Amino acid sequence: TSTRSALGAGIQKFTADTKVTVLMVMAPGNKGIRRIEKTADPVLCTDDGCYISQGAAIPARQKAVHKTLGISNTFGRRAGDCNHSLGCVFRGVEVGNAGNYLQPVDLKMVIHDRRARLPLVADATCRMASGTLLCAKPLIADDYMMWVESDASDRLRRWPMPRAANPAA
Repeated sequence: TSTRSALGAGIQKFTADTKVTVLMVMAPGNKGIRRIEKTADPVLCTDDGCYISQGAAIPARQKAVHKTLGISNTFGRRAGDCNHSLGCVFRGVEVGNAGNYLQPVDLKMVIHDRRARLPLVADATCRMASGTLLCAKPLIADDYMMWVESDASDRLRRWPMPRAANPAA
């Protein structure tokens, strides 16, 4: 359901059982190996756990934060289908009741790059136009952008990855 809020029109309200699709584009980090290798290994964390993408067509795999950011995953599967990628799709992210925040994390070998947390707010204005995703209210941080849409919507169902400007630009 769309509703008016303090953030303006076109903001989508969620219930605890809602699942969303999150499309994300990150700027490469500038510390350690990322100074040279301009890529990322992104996972998406919430207060209830972290999500590892399994591609655009199927729901992301949820794991506990300590398992996702722990040594076994860091030296194992890492970011799943988003390994070595600045863009990623996370399907089936559960909204839950625990604050509704999203935090991208770039998995590195020892110290992971935890990006700023943003409140989970969906943009009910998103639409497809000539193969390009257009949204009036994406979630924007200094070093990434995200688009959040209810999984019940069919607007993003056929769209695997947003074409977007570099969030650091």
